[in-house]
Amino acid sequence: MNRIATLALAALLPAAGALAQTAAPVANGTAFGDWAIRCQAIGVQQTQCNLVQELSLADTGGLVARVLVTELQGAPALIGHVPIGAYLPSGMVYQVEGDDTPQREMIWQRCLGNICEGALALDDAEIERLSQGTMLFGYRPAPGVEPVVVRMQLDGFGDGVAAIFGGN
Repeated sequence: MNRIATLALAALLPAAGALAQTAAPVANGTAFGDWAIRCQAIGVQQTQCNLVQELSLADTGGLVARVLVTELQGAPALIGHVPIGAYLPSGMVYQVEGDDTPQREMIWQRCLGNICEGALALDDAEIERLSQGTMLFGYRPAPGVEPVVVRMQLDGFGDGVAAIFGGN
């Protein structure tokens, strides 16, 4: 991703919640493998739907990681949420397990409330790459601490993205 596109993505992310879906509505809660559609009203007769997979601690319910696909200027973007306090200089990365493609680094956007957020624009090739297998998603929670790396199943990812965006 070139520097201009990176800066444009960073400038647009805070407005992600204000965008309406352009594809036919998908029912809130619809499952696509381990991914689910989560929709919320953003205005009069406007709904924002995201494709979401979230991992939380069994004993406390605390967030470990959340990955979602949302719309930015009519195109899909991958958003990662991690608990507040994440060590930002170490980055937030993902890779498809067993894929030769180098890991992708998400661009830190902001920390707000109890989460920190990173993002990366998705093109058709990346959506295809993320449509099967297992994603390794990682971040460092604090300096000098071992990174948190979680596995997220990708089955259903491509179908979920297509349901939100009308096929990419």
